[in-house]
Amino acid sequence: MNWSLVLFIVIGAIPNILKKKLLDKLTLPEYFISFSICMAFVTFSLFCYKTYVKKEKIQLTKVFNTTVFPIFAVLVILKYVSIYFKLGFLKEMDVSKYTPIVKSLSIVATIILGVVFLGEKKTMKDLAGSALIIGGVFLLNGVKSSNSGSS
Repeated sequence: MNWSLVLFIVIGAIPNILKKKLLDKLTLPEYFISFSICMAFVTFSLFCYKTYVKKEKIQLTKVFNTTVFPIFAVLVILKYVSIYFKLGFLKEMDVSKYTPIVKSLSIVATIILGVVFLGEKKTMKDLAGSALIIGGVFLLNGVKSSNSGSS
């Protein structure tokens, strides 16, 4: 077994646990503002590291290009809206139910949007995999059928 993959998976799960702990102590706006401040600090630190330590040329003119910047602005707004709503769900749900729903259905949504907006082609195997993901989410979350066995 590849232990680096296991480590990567475990490290990837830790933020959801920490978010849940923080959301027990903070309101959504408090968390969101704190998160935004931390992200700005991390981004600025990365910019300084790449520019002054690694001596890389970062061309911000590419970002502020009239064709790139509007797309980037919409992307950032959608990401922040997404984060805000996901945090609301996380605050109300168990992490063990929240994470499979969000992660798994995000994969399926990405596949659908890739087909619709990017013209990607999918095979029957891809569609079957998507169906298995959706079925797995239903199984993990205990979706009850309308015939629950009562007579």
